[in-house]
Amino acid sequence: MLFVFTAAVFLSATLLFLVQPMVARLVLPLLGGTPSVWNTCMVFFQTLLLLGYTYAHLLSRLHNARTRVTVHAVVGLATLIALPIGLPHSVLVSGQVPQGQPALWLLGILALTAGAPFALISSTGPLLQRWFSDTTHRAASDPYFLYAASNTGSLLALLSYPLIVEPTLTLRAQTIAWSIAYALLVLLLVTAGVLHVRSHRPVSFTTHDATTPSTPHTPSEQIPRERLWWILLAAAPSSLMLGATSYISTDLAAVPLLWVGPLALYLISMIAAFSRFGPRATRLATRALPACIIALVVSMLISATSPLIAIITLHLLVLLAAATACHGRLAALRPNPARLTEYFLLISVGGAIGGLFNAVIAPLIFTRVAEYPIALVLACGLGLCLDHAQAGKERAGHSPRWRQVFFTVSTAVAVTGLLVLMSALSERANLPSKWQTHAVAFALPALAWYLTLRRPVGFVLTLAGFLAVVSQSFSSNGFVVYAHRSFFGVLRVVQFNNATTTDAQPRPDAPVRIFHQLLHGSTAHGLQFVDPILQDTPLTYYHPKGPAGAVFTKLTNAGRLHHVGLVGLGTGALAAYGQPGHKFTFFEIDSSMRDMASDPDLFTYLQRSKAEVDIQIGDGRRLLAQYNGQPFDLIVLDAFSSDAIPIHLMTVEAVRTYFSKLSQRGVVLVHISNRHLHLLPVLRGIARTLNIVGREDMDDPAPRDIAAWAAEGRYPCQWVVLARSERDFDFLGPDARWLKFLPPKSPDPVWTDDFSNITSVLRIGL
Repeated sequence: MLFVFTAAVFLSATLLFLVQPMVARLVLPLLGGTPSVWNTCMVFFQTLLLLGYTYAHLLSRLHNARTRVTVHAVVGLATLIALPIGLPHSVLVSGQVPQGQPALWLLGILALTAGAPFALISSTGPLLQRWFSDTTHRAASDPYFLYAASNTGSLLALLSYPLIVEPTLTLRAQTIAWSIAYALLVLLLVTAGVLHVRSHRPVSFTTHDATTPSTPHTPSEQIPRERLWWILLAAAPSSLMLGATSYISTDLAAVPLLWVGPLALYLISMIAAFSRFGPRATRLATRALPACIIALVVSMLISATSPLIAIITLHLLVLLAAATACHGRLAALRPNPARLTEYFLLISVGGAIGGLFNAVIAPLIFTRVAEYPIALVLACGLGLCLDHAQAGKERAGHSPRWRQVFFTVSTAVAVTGLLVLMSALSERANLPSKWQTHAVAFALPALAWYLTLRRPVGFVLTLAGFLAVVSQSFSSNGFVVYAHRSFFGVLRVVQFNNATTTDAQPRPDAPVRIFHQLLHGSTAHGLQFVDPILQDTPLTYYHPKGPAGAVFTKLTNAGRLHHVGLVGLGTGALAAYGQPGHKFTFFEIDSSMRDMASDPDLFTYLQRSKAEVDIQIGDGRRLLAQYNGQPFDLIVLDAFSSDAIPIHLMTVEAVRTYFSKLSQRGVVLVHISNRHLHLLPVLRGIARTLNIVGREDMDDPAPRDIAAWAAEGRYPCQWVVLARSERDFDFLGPDARWLKFLPPKSPDPVWTDDFSNITSVLRIGL
């Protein structure tokens, strides 16, 4: 009996967390590689988890065991109709993406894709635990060990997907294998139900049992408070997990593979909290959390991005410590098995609330990833200030409350005063802004920590005030003139001068240039001179002296550039190469990017272009596939420089589509500058598969030229040109920078719509 119940719980959890990245992989082509796709998927799964737990709770209230099993068996067999899972055909054909906030549209697509099977799987854990508690088995009095087995299966599935499943199976093979395993799960559920009926023993839990996690009778006046703590202790880690995902993927390294890390640590914290070592793990996490959070705040305030692995590890350590502290409190408050389904139902309510706040509410009310510091403060507050035995009681020592308030207010005043003082000193002494930022980043956390370390409430309130004050007081390399947040990320336009691009002071005779820079998270998407005389010069990766400038200039001089299609808009810098009689058609998935690039107070490339400019909103590949106009002489793919690459734009089928829209001697120009992914092997593999040719140019300054490049707004970059034959490259002339594709040292990866392996191109030196 125990084997069947454990196997069913383990398999359901495994399928639960295999389907999440698999479905996310299915829908990513619809909305690109933005982290919001993953967060929206998480909200969908958390919502269905809530529905599944509600179903389990209602089903467990049926008194007749045979009726419960029959209902569940019928529901399980009915969900087999939805197999195999996959995107609706209408979505695949149309490819239309709603403008604005497409989160609700994506939730509907997810419901059609995997709604019914996922809802049934999500009910398995609490339902089987409740059924097992009603059996005659000797371990039935405390079935929560099955929850740890469930989380273990979830963790193994989550880690195996990017490391084993995705690199070895095509997407179609994944869905078929998952569907077969799901049918096996339904069979296990029916078997477990039969065993439940045969060994059914109703348990009233009317007597105290030392093995139960809590007292059998909870006073009725304490039940609402207890339920509130269940919800809060589940909501805080959920929000923190998604907040860490957004912050890491937006501000540090927008690599989809990293989305799995926070969720894996979230599961590890659940496993630790509900294991027999739960109290010890909770104490350890609570003691480690203050030191981790102080180190994290310092790294955030100095905008540290390297060494990248160390910075990401620090964020993940804080997530693990805070989530373990909260989940440990949650495990300590678990009721006896009579209220098991209610307990898990309210945990799922908390998880859904945290997810909805991050994925739906926060993008609407914040212009930055503000939900992350909010979740940090909330999780630290719950983790540090709640006691195992008395939830809601503050562990603030034996000092009177007025002293706690006094220390908290004094610390806040000291923090604010020191901020103002250091700002005034830096202006009077003409100190560089980076010195000021670093000094504040180290001095203030040390002061806050010293004054409030032994007072958790004061520590958390000081942390909240500190993050709020400092996040509004500083911005690196200039000041923000525009900020907007959409489903696709956070856009900021920063104004600065070339004197702030390096730590060294400029030469007295060097002209000071003022720039507007577009940032998507931590990634620069474009730059333009504010001086109207210089505004027609495209900068950064599109500089006239760089590879992109060479291709546009040489094609124009050869008379081969008339109609250009561009996937990815950015600031619209490439429009500066347009000449009278040219037509530039941009395909951009984010309408807010179009609004920003079209605002003459921010950027003027589009308005000042001599070519006819058209901007179409939607997924670039699908819009190109539907395009029936004049063939393009040049197609530019510029959707990869943001580090979170839309994989579906770089597959064999995608490149075949691009060439079908080219003129007879047209070429494809691909921007593959990327901090974390080595994309050149992918293009080589695609070129070999399609029997086309390519040239690549790595434009990188010599050490002596770095300062000069920064002064003129030129960035290092890597571009690739693809063509049908070598003779189509004759426009490049004797340009030695453009190298033919060299033979690879090992077989190049070949990405298709059905298969891609991002780990094979991940740069080791993160």
